[in-house]
Amino acid sequence: MTEVPVLEAEVAEAARAAGLAPGDRVLVAVSGGADSAALASLLARGAEHGLPLSLTLGHVDHGWRGPAEAAADRRACEALAAALGVPLLVAPPPAVVRRTEDDARRHRYGALLRLATATGCRVVATAHHLRDQAETFLLRLRRGSGPAGLAGIPSRRPLAGGPVEVVRPLLGIDPRRLRRHLDERGLAWREDPTNAVLDRDRVRVRARLLAAEASGAAWTRDLAATAERVRRALARREAAVEARCTASLRVHPLAAAADVALDDARAVGPRDADTLLRWLGAGVGADRDGPWLTRHHVEAAARLVARGRPGEAVALPRGATLAVRRDRLVLALAAPPPPVRLELRGDGAVSADVGAHALTLARRTVAADGFDAGAWARAHRHPTGAQPARAAFDADRLGPRVELAPVAPDDVLVPWGRTSSCRAYALLAREGVPAEVRRGVLALRRADGAIAWVVGCRIDAYAGVTATTKHVALVEVALRRR
Repeated sequence: MTEVPVLEAEVAEAARAAGLAPGDRVLVAVSGGADSAALASLLARGAEHGLPLSLTLGHVDHGWRGPAEAAADRRACEALAAALGVPLLVAPPPAVVRRTEDDARRHRYGALLRLATATGCRVVATAHHLRDQAETFLLRLRRGSGPAGLAGIPSRRPLAGGPVEVVRPLLGIDPRRLRRHLDERGLAWREDPTNAVLDRDRVRVRARLLAAEASGAAWTRDLAATAERVRRALARREAAVEARCTASLRVHPLAAAADVALDDARAVGPRDADTLLRWLGAGVGADRDGPWLTRHHVEAAARLVARGRPGEAVALPRGATLAVRRDRLVLALAAPPPPVRLELRGDGAVSADVGAHALTLARRTVAADGFDAGAWARAHRHPTGAQPARAAFDADRLGPRVELAPVAPDDVLVPWGRTSSCRAYALLAREGVPAEVRRGVLALRRADGAIAWVVGCRIDAYAGVTATTKHVALVEVALRRR
């Protein structure tokens, strides 16, 4: 077997290991350069190795190189798409061009996410390869990164915390093999000189690696292998934290917060404080822009957990906070996702996407005759804040039109079983819902705006099922990962 089919088989196997399956719709990020052209060609050949994929090429104009060069890049991508027989989509440059690597990365991944969403692709493939992995390891080692940074570029990760994921099937492939593949397949590419401008630290590291390769040294492969060993050790530590803390973990996507039992967090110990924080943060997308913790913040968090004093908090990067609330450790981002509102008229169901989750409001009306409210309540009882949450209402008092929206601090209700009113936030506080989580709790309201239900907590007395109820509305609110 020649080099070309061997490489094709290797990449198909790596793509499967990264989570791709036959028939997946994949957006392949292409720049016009050699690496991304090879990635597109290799994935297009996947059908010959048991991995047929539905491909679309996505090209992002960063606005750095001027109209003439940008047009040439686009023509190179168009030629590649024509040669492979796949469609191409192009994202325009940002309204304001900032020539920094961080701004470029944000624009690139934001544009790729929009293209993927528009085409129904749940996967974006990028052409990071073996030398990229080695360069990243050296750069992070130089900057004093901990294990999470030294683990290098992951083969798969969520894009912006949502349902679309980035996969990198070429991380184990030497880029010289990619260019040989293009030569043998007769595919052209363009060189991108901006790579030598935007990240000078990486350029210097790359020059040293290229010099080592030219002398026969195996630095690139050895460094990438070291990153892989760090990643495996990190995965073992993450598995231990997950085994200890999963039972008490609560993730609140609508509040961009997650909390875990303080006793479990303390049992993890200071050695794995960074692992605990990253594990908690992953559930709310704290890592969507890459590594987000420093050693200083990890040490402060470890001291907070060890003291365990309710009400204490520490500030984390990117506006996040870590706080002790009663017997819980709560990690919250600076701001929750935009509030979602669902309106339902009569029976049926409505849904809306909230990041990587789907929020659903469903209603079914039944006759009160034969309905055992107590038995139904016991059968559908859930812990505070758990999803899905279900409740039964007097359908006539509730009315045909209901709306689901976040609880506001000044919302008032009369909890079922009581005769006096209270603020919804005060009720949530008494129920042990952390302050950071309350902003993501939902309320079901009837047409006049009055609260009928603080979801997952209590219903209002006026909407409860009584002996005079003729029709019962069974309502469910579910938040499930897509």
